[in-house]
Amino acid sequence: MKLLVDAQLPIKLCEILKQLGLESIHVGMLPNGDESTDAEITEYSDKMNLMVLTKDIDFYHSHMTIGKPKDFFS
Repeated sequence: MKLLVDAQLPIKLCEILKQLGLESIHVGMLPNGDESTDAEITEYSDKMNLMVLTKDIDFYHSHMTIGKPKDFFS
């Protein structure tokens, strides 16, 4: 499982996840960095098969209403 860590979570979390054997990148590494919109993050995560790790409820609502970001557990 590969993770995309959202902007409101610390970059340090990627290091911790790596120690636990989970590959991850931080939103800050995307072309627009921390300024990436939710739509850009969703598009990137779906394209690259990354699960979004976030505290942002908007991703939950988007997933539940339009299925984006995509589901990895079905």
